[in-house]
Amino acid sequence: LILPPRFIEKQLNGIVLDASGQPVRGATVWLKEIQYKDSDMPYSRETDQEGRFVFPVFEGIRYRLNAYLDRKEGPRAESAELQIVIPSNPETIKLVLR
Repeated sequence: LILPPRFIEKQLNGIVLDASGQPVRGATVWLKEIQYKDSDMPYSRETDQEGRFVFPVFEGIRYRLNAYLDRKEGPRAESAELQIVIPSNPETIKLVLR
């Protein structure tokens, strides 16, 4: 039995900003692996006080990422959906709510 190379685990760091560039606390960020046909369920995180989030990911794997914030008044603020392939040295991802 020959196994493929082991996946290399990385850390995906990001920040959610509002339209004026300010960090958004309490936004929900969704991450879903889309590399394989039988992909797993999406993972979610809530941003911290500085609008930051972190996910464990694997190098070379394709993911879909987006964020939203439900407001007490007015419509939900959402980011555009981002599709990324994790590089060997991931940069900080910025998601902007509109």
